[in-house]
Amino acid sequence: MAKKSRTGEHASALYLFARELHRRRTRAGLSQEQLADQMGYSQAQISHIEQARRVPQPDLARRLDTFFDTGGLFTELWELINQEASRLEQFKNFLNMEQHALEIRTYEPYIVPGLFQTEDYMRTVFQAKRPALPTDEIDSRTALRLSRQERLESGENPLSVWAVIDESALLRPVGGAATMHRQTERLIELSTLPNVTIQVLPMSVGMPPGMGRALVILKFPDAPTTVYLEEETTALYIRDDLDQVGNYKTIFNHLQATADREDLSRDRLKDLAKGWE
Repeated sequence: MAKKSRTGEHASALYLFARELHRRRTRAGLSQEQLADQMGYSQAQISHIEQARRVPQPDLARRLDTFFDTGGLFTELWELINQEASRLEQFKNFLNMEQHALEIRTYEPYIVPGLFQTEDYMRTVFQAKRPALPTDEIDSRTALRLSRQERLESGENPLSVWAVIDESALLRPVGGAATMHRQTERLIELSTLPNVTIQVLPMSVGMPPGMGRALVILKFPDAPTTVYLEEETTALYIRDDLDQVGNYKTIFNHLQATADREDLSRDRLKDLAKGWE
């Protein structure tokens, strides 16, 4: 039987964590900056967690339990957050692999890759994919995705990502002009990171080999390279079939060779951003 939260079962665990953190901090008369100093975190991190915009780390949950003497409440809430984030088993496996990957190569024909999405953009995508999804579930998924993005700019173990994005994905008005302008500006910003390469596949190239199906290739320090293919209701992992893995590597190489060079892609992104102003 699943463990029942002491703070209720209708709101998302992420929101319960955020609400409880805010309540206990203010009751103790502490500012976010003061609590951050006690926890060894930044004020911005505490603020984002109190707004339910970031998924807290288990280490923070343990420290909060000790500091506020909660009897393990924050750890319990973190466990519930983890269960909610991993509700779909196939995506749980992917998130685990992504966390341990050294390098990711991805091709996206329809939308901006999740690791690059702005908050407004990803909320629109979640809503479009599942219109009946409750608001608190969208909030939880958004916070999880934003947390995953932190590895891109991590000083200790930055994730290397090489992405080929179809130009049509950047012309589709996901969330409207303002959202698309912020999204293209974010792509420009990310493209300057030493561990991120972004190439745009122009519509003018027609139909190159492999175009049309999103794919992710994950490289690990101590495990075989894995190809991830996401379907509407399931996911396919290819690891042991070396011929298949090789085929998808070749497909990505074709797309990479056909797409604009990195500098030309950045120029194209700048033009697209102006178009969304």
